[in-house]
Amino acid sequence: MRQGRVTKALQYLGEADEYYCRHQDQEYLDRIATLNIMGQAYQTQKRQRTMLALAFAVLAFALLFLLLITRRAMRLKKENLAADEAIGEALSELEMNDSLSKLRMEQKIELSRGEEEILPMIAEGLTSKDIAGRLFLTEQTIKWRRQRLLAKFDAKNTAEMLSKAREQGLL
Repeated sequence: MRQGRVTKALQYLGEADEYYCRHQDQEYLDRIATLNIMGQAYQTQKRQRTMLALAFAVLAFALLFLLLITRRAMRLKKENLAADEAIGEALSELEMNDSLSKLRMEQKIELSRGEEEILPMIAEGLTSKDIAGRLFLTEQTIKWRRQRLLAKFDAKNTAEMLSKAREQGLL
């Protein structure tokens, strides 16, 4: 029993108990000692079964926990892949826009003589009416040239147009 062979020990003790039942004339104390050893063997076997059940429960819990962690990790991996894809698309779009902006900046904008005349005056802050008075042109002509300058510089407003003109070295 001490070497961990409880089942085998119980079998031998059971045989010993049968022997003492048949031979009641033998010493009574030997039979009691055998029964005590059998009781201890049963208790040891019961503890071993309890420990085995406890170990199985812990193992089952660990496997369940591992399964939950694995599922969460897979879900996070999918989310990360989707986020990486979205970031990649956004970066590609930004790189394309940046490339287009650089390409536009690299292209030298050519201005007509009339546009070259009014660009510095616009930079001074003069209105179309003031510029028309200085150049002896109609206000409509100046407004038309301003619109062409905005289109050539691909600008939404005068400030953006002047900034791009400075970058190009035209002011």
